[in-house]
This record gives sequence, C-alpha cells and structure tokens, in this order.
Amino acid sequence: MRHQAGKYIDDRYLLQDIVDSGGFSEVWRAKDTEKNKQDQAVVAIKLPHTKSHSRSEVEERFDREYRSLDSLSSGVAPQTVVRFYDGKASPSPYIVTEFLSGLKLTEALGKDITPGSREAVRVGRLIARTIAYLHYNNTLYLDLKPDNVLLKNTTTPILIDFNTTATISTGDSTVFHADSFKPPEQTPPGEPSDIEAHTDVYAVGAILFKLYTGKNPDEGNYPYDGLDPTKIRNSSCPKPVADVISRATARRPTHRYQDGIKLYSALVEAQMSESEFHWLSDVDTGTNLLIRPDDTVGRFKPESTPPMITIPDQEGYISPTQFRFEYTMGRWELHDTSTNGTYVFKNNQWNHIISADGKRKLQQNGVLSESSNLNSSIELSDGDLISPVDPEYEYTFKFGL
Repeated sequence: MRHQAGKYIDDRYLLQDIVDSGGFSEVWRAKDTEKNKQDQAVVAIKLPHTKSHSRSEVEERFDREYRSLDSLSSGVAPQTVVRFYDGKASPSPYIVTEFLSGLKLTEALGKDITPGSREAVRVGRLIARTIAYLHYNNTLYLDLKPDNVLLKNTTTPILIDFNTTATISTGDSTVFHADSFKPPEQTPPGEPSDIEAHTDVYAVGAILFKLYTGKNPDEGNYPYDGLDPTKIRNSSCPKPVADVISRATARRPTHRYQDGIKLYSALVEAQMSESEFHWLSDVDTGTNLLIRPDDTVGRFKPESTPPMITIPDQEGYISPTQFRFEYTMGRWELHDTSTNGTYVFKNNQWNHIISADGKRKLQQNGVLSESSNLNSSIELSDGDLISPVDPEYEYTFKFGL
C-alpha cells in the first residue's frame, strides 16, 4: 500500500502531495482530472497504509468511513460535516472529500481563537450541533477530538474523520488508547458495553472544556461529577455552561446527557443564545437535520459563502442560498433568497415563494407577469413540505418530524 506523487488512483485522481497521516491512512492533496475548473479539481483523497495495523483492520476502518459518509452525503447535510465526493470500499479502498486548507482545532486554539472568546463559543456550539445531527441519524462518531476538527474560515468547524463511526442501533465495542477526550468506558480497562451516544456526549463536553479554558482535560482523570472549567485559573466560563460541561463529562455514563440532542439543547439554553430550534427531514433519504433561526439552505458553490445546510444538487438549479429560516414571535417562517423560487405545500396546495430579485428576473424573462403578487416568505407549520425550484424537482423536505 505504498503511494507516491504522480500516481493515479482509479485512473482519475492524480496524487500531488501528502497533507496528513495517521494510524490507518495517509491524506493526499490530489487533482480530479474529470473536473475542469481549478477550484473544483483539488480534492483530498484518503489512502490506506498498514504501517501499524493489519490489512484487514485498515480495510474495516475504510469500510466504516465509506459507508458512513456515503449515507450521510446522500441527502441534505450540515456544512460542518466534510463533503464526500467519491470512494470505494475494499479491495483497494479510498475516500475522496473536499480539500480543506484550514487549521486543526488543536492548532487554532490560542492562535486564531482565544479560549472563552465569542469565536470559541461558536465553534463549541457548532460541534455540539453536529453530534446532535449524527445521533438523530443513527450515527455514533466515537473519536471526537480537536485533531479530527478542521476550521474553515477560522470559526466553522468541519468534522473530518469518520473511520470509527458505528450505528446507534448496533453499537460498538472498540476500546482506544487513552487520550484527554475519551471517556472511561472507551479506554482500558473500560466497559465496551457502555459505549453508546453518551460516549460522544463526553467528548463534546471535554472539547467544550478546552474551548473555554485552553487546557486539555487530564488524561485518565475522571472526576465523579465531571470536569469543572470554573476551577481553572483565569477561566471565563459562565456557571450555567460549566454545569452543562460537568454533566456531559460525568464519570458514570448514566449521569451524562442521554445523547447529543439533549446536550445541544442544554448548551444553547445555558449560553443564553437563541434556544429555539426545529427539525427538517429529507423526504427521500429520511435524513433529519436540526435547524435554527437564520439558518440558510442551498447548494455548495466554491466561490460562494456556504449555506449552513447543503443540498447535493448536481444540476445546479438550486441557488447557493436558496432560502433561510426565521423565527419571530413564536412563528417559523421560510424566506426565499433564490432566483428560481421555492415551493411550500400547505393547506392542500403548493405555494410559490420567491425573493424580490428572483421575481424581478422571472418577470424580465417573461416567466411571470408584471402583476404577479407572489410573496417572498411564508409561515411554516409542522408537516409542511418544502421543494426548492419546483415540486417536481428531485428534493423535497418536511418541516418538523
């Protein structure tokens, strides 16, 4: 399993240089020779190596990551999960994702991000939100640590390594070497039967501890009542947030939050940020996403600001920011920001919603009459269907569960 610059993978991906390596793999910068645009041609490709593990173990890890990313990328997804492009399970496995040039959280904290700062708080909240998304979609991450989080545009965390994932319904019994972000049930001597969603909860709490204090939790030290960031000198962690971190990192799994969803809810309330959130369901794939006020939904476009929630629209009809959610006075609303419009099915009919700019362009092109009175927003209720571009287009979402 030796690789070198200038070699092609599957007659498509031209290896350029190694950007990272770990116990199971090497990550290369590569050129996708089937893409013409330079900003789309550069990708990251993960390739196996057997320097410290058996071939069967390495291939099993690749199989986990491939299946997990393939499943999560088949529908709508948060921008905080690395975008998966291509790959293959054994034999000769590889995984192709977006190429990210940002720093790992380990490197950024103290350099680009000050512990306890507004940026640190935002990063922690988005990491917690990502784990909530995974848990709601039957996925355990199981190796959350700063080295597995890359920062895009300084303050947007991207979860990058999925070779330890497992489904919540089947569980996992893998025991790791101890590190500052693993709970006691996941490290020797450990009790593998206790590895569940609350295992990820512990890791989120440990990362929050680091984001607020700048310190790693002491490896192998598990206070019965959990980590307390207020005991660290010069810590600025508010008491309500410290209480959330302590409960998340309690020694006994049953004393922690049950899963990432409950942890996220408690965290946003403790941070006194906008605590209202709801759910959006992909009708075709069954993927469920947590949404918050001001969240944007759209298609990824390299030269545009990425939306909070991305739709894998290969045809390109969906706008980079198709619509956004707002919550005011107890009501959820959808505000269209696109050029083609968005359709919402409620009260037994499809309602065409379109931004002012989109409406003007459609009128100029003769698609809409000058007297058209289409609105740019609509109130949402549980069960309403949302279809970008057209009801017959391939993506439909349900508001609420």
